[in-house]
Parts: sequence; C-alpha cells; structure tokens
Amino acid sequence: MTFNAVGVTWDTESYAEDLGKRNTGQNAHLEAQLIAKYPPLDIQPHLAHGASTSTAILTSPMVVTNCKDRILVWYLPQILSTSRQAQILAATKSLQHVMHRPRSNGGNWRSDSAHYTMAGEFTPGQINMSAAWHRQAHETPNDLPCATPVLRMTDGPVRQWLMEFQTTMAFLNAVLSIVHPELYAAGEKVMRHLRKDDKIEDVHEILDHWMSVFTAVSAVINRESPLHRDPKTCKSWYDMMLTVGQYQEAILELSTFGVRLLYNARTVICISGKLVRHGVSEIESGDRIVYSFYMRESVHQFCSVPLATWMHYSRWS
Repeated sequence: MTFNAVGVTWDTESYAEDLGKRNTGQNAHLEAQLIAKYPPLDIQPHLAHGASTSTAILTSPMVVTNCKDRILVWYLPQILSTSRQAQILAATKSLQHVMHRPRSNGGNWRSDSAHYTMAGEFTPGQINMSAAWHRQAHETPNDLPCATPVLRMTDGPVRQWLMEFQTTMAFLNAVLSIVHPELYAAGEKVMRHLRKDDKIEDVHEILDHWMSVFTAVSAVINRESPLHRDPKTCKSWYDMMLTVGQYQEAILELSTFGVRLLYNARTVICISGKLVRHGVSEIESGDRIVYSFYMRESVHQFCSVPLATWMHYSRWS
C-alpha cells in the first residue's frame, strides 16, 4: 500500500497546550481561534487539476504528520477484506439485544436520538465493552480495574460476540504493531500484567478471551458524529476505528486539518483522538457499524507501564 504523507507546519505540543486538558471540541469560538493560529493542511498538490480544497474528498491511503515528523492520523481505506467484514457483521448481530438505545432527551450527543438513523436491518444503538478498565470517578492507580457487567455473563450475547471477534482483534493488533509499535508493545505488556494480577483474579477468565491490546471498544450502529475530540486518552496514542456495513458514501471530517476523507466500509482509521477534531456524516440508507478501540491511561498507570510516546514517520518509512 502506497501512502501520501502530508504535514502541518505547527507543533502538537503548543497545540495541546492551547486545547487544555479536557477539550471536547464543542466550543465553536475556541475552534475558530485554533484554526486561525494553526493553519490546516495544504492538500492542493494531492488533488486533480482544478479541484477545490473546500469540497475535495480524499480517497487514497494517507498519513498526517506535524512539523516534528509525528504521525497524528493513519487513513487506511478498505484495508479489511470482504470476508473479514462478513465476520464482523455476523458477530455484531450478537450485540443487538444489549445495545443502549438512543434517547430523545438530548444530553450527551453520543446517546441523542437526533444523531441516529433508522436506515437498515440493524437497530441503532451503542455499547462500550472492556475486560478491565476503571469506572468513572474511580480512575486512580490504586483503584482496581473491572470488566463491564455485560462481559461477566458467560453465556450472554456479549461473551458470544467476544469469541466471534477474537480473530478481528488479532488482526487489529497486527495493524497497530505496524503503525505504532511502541503503543502496541505497551498495550501487550498491560494485558500480560492484568492476567497475572491476583487482585483482579475475578476478571482473568474474561481476559483470557480478550485478544485485543486495547483497553476497551465501543460499538456504534447507524450514528453520525458531530465534530468532537476524545479527551480521556493520551495525545500520542491512537484510537483505532473500523467501519463496516452496506451503506452509501460516508465522510470522515478532520476539521483540525481542513480535510474530508471517504469513510466507506472496510476502512480503518488510526487517530490521535485527543488532538484531532473529527466527525462522521450520517448515512441515507443501509447500515454502518463502527468499532472504536482505545486505551485508558489509568489502566497503564495501574500496571506501572510507561506511557507510549509519538510514532514518527521517519521510523516507519
């Protein structure tokens, strides 16, 4: 696979300082200030003659770097095989009855029915799953990580999903080992530590089936995502998102860089979700299922595993 390497002219450290610690990307005034101070990518050299940068949709594999050669985004269109997609779709059916359904009372946009579409055969919803993570407000190194309750049911639908998803988890581990070897090694070390820690023996059986080096995964069906950031992760880490389904064209917008990417089925994105403001368009028909894999700093600290630093393009190329 051949990559286009495009880079911004600014440094991620100063950008992160201006963002602050808990920036969710929802402050329009601040975002306008950031765009003015940190200019977007110059993608004109990668466009067809006469194409407009304001309407262009990029489709070729790409990495985005900063001025210090740090990779902030990997765009891997249609890296999943059709057979892998079929396995993922079949496994997702196991989650249908335990998905959290959208609500119409607003609040968190992730659960707001305004962002969901009744488009195809899958029922819209979302679910978060982890074999060992910290509950909200219990995220110090002294707090014991625990499994999400739905994973504890040995004969439940989520456990069935986990068994069916093992080879996909292994595949995504392999992808991470290429795009960010240090993060992969840290995640693997965390999982080894958790499996041996007697203080959390109650989740060892679940961990034996959890093949991913990521702490957790969210499954989302037929939801658009407004522009946002994910502040609970580390800026030098990647969230890994894969999209599958039978749907027409979807767009992933990276407003930090002023670019839009074709987000069709079988695509994988690795992104610094803490820094890069991103959002996904709605679909008009069919089903789009997105799995987002991510790590939690508190779990790495619990295991005394050093936090992985940036991946540099020169190391990969």
